This record gives sequence, C-alpha cells and structure tokens, in this order.
Amino acid sequence: MSANTEPRVPAPVVTVPPIGDPKRDELWKGKWSDGICDCFSDGPSCLLGCLACLFWPLLSPIYAFLKARPLGQVKLLHFKLGLLVFGALYFARLLLVILEQISPYYAGTPWVVSGSRVVLLIPKWYPGFVAISVIVFIIFLIYRTKLRRHYDIPATDGCGDCCLVFWCMPCAITQEYRHVARARGYQDASPADLPPPAVMQYNVAPCVIGTPQPQPQIETFQQSTGGNNQTGAHGVSYV
Repeated sequence: MSANTEPRVPAPVVTVPPIGDPKRDELWKGKWSDGICDCFSDGPSCLLGCLACLFWPLLSPIYAFLKARPLGQVKLLHFKLGLLVFGALYFARLLLVILEQISPYYAGTPWVVSGSRVVLLIPKWYPGFVAISVIVFIIFLIYRTKLRRHYDIPATDGCGDCCLVFWCMPCAITQEYRHVARARGYQDASPADLPPPAVMQYNVAPCVIGTPQPQPQIETFQQSTGGNNQTGAHGVSYV
C-alpha cells in the first residue's frame, strides 16, 4: 500500500421508519414543527379549523376530530374515546345555543328596564354553557400539556399553554394536529420545518496509512555436488 492511499469508509445506510411508526417521533422532539400562527402551512387542517370557527357553533364539533386524531396517533388517548368525549362536549354547547333560539324558557331575558335602572338577567342556558366551556378548556389544556411533554417541547408559547388555549384554542388545536401529522409521516413537511439530521456513528477499524507490506521470505538451501562448490549470496551453491 502506498503512503498516499486513504482507507475506504463504508457508505452510510440511513433507515427511515415507515409511516405511522412511533420511532419517527424521536426526530421531531424539542420544538413544534411550526408556529402557532402558521395555520396556512397545512391546507386541510386550516380549512377545517376556519370552517369550524366561521360557522360556530354549528360546525364546532370539527374541533373534536382535530383534537382526538393526534392524541390517538401518539397513544395518549384512544381516538374513538377522545372523539366521543370531545364531540359530546361540543354538541352539548351546540344544543344549549339551539335551545336558546327555540325555547323562551332557555332564552330568558338578557336585560330589562326597571324605572331608571337597567337590570341584567342571566339567561337560563348561560350557566350550563359556561360550565361546559370550562370543562372543555381544562381537558384541552391537560392533553396539550401531555402532547407537549411527549415531544419534550418546552412551554414557550407566549404566556404558556394556559393563555394559549384560553385565547386561541382553534390555533392551538390545529398546531398540535400539524405537528403529529408531520412527525408520523402523514403530511409532507417543507425543508424549513424538517428537524436536523440525526448524527450517525460508524465503527470503522483503524487503518495505519503508509505501512509497508511484509516482504516474502526466501528459504536458503545448499546443493551438494560432491566436489568443490561455491555458495552464492542466498546460499545457492554453484559447481
């Protein structure tokens, strides 16, 4: 081997886990795949979130699907159970709003004028609506925290998960949906959203450059002729 010959290093073999494999989560830990206001980075979830918000409360149960699907994919909550619980809460709020429109008893009187005073009266549906809203807020906050801890993401979203879920619950739900979809491979990610490549180590045997090859050994022998002979440099006898 010549002194300038370099050792050959085996080519790296990168194995990507298949779509839906939990091992893909390891590549997406540490931070969210995008920001809280990057709803337009994913068309389907953005469309569903906007429809549920624009036609609230009629289409608000869509949020139950957007919340339950990522939790089911990472095994934090069974998808059907989450869809049932979240959907029931949203349908309950929708029912109270419908009762307000069709039933004078549930509608109540929002305000009356008594002499020179304006007396505010709480509608019959309002306490139940507030109670359900508080339950939705608490449950969604708990499972956002669990999902964030599953991916080892620090709570750096503004004032924290509490304020984020309270003031912008649709944005928080769609962000969770996008992150899990990208982590599990169900959704393509742009180059800016991709996590840093994993560091791979190889066990390569050490090689010393420039080591000379061992020379072949020549065995010496003598040939006897019975007379005068001459021995060469390598022990070869000449007559």
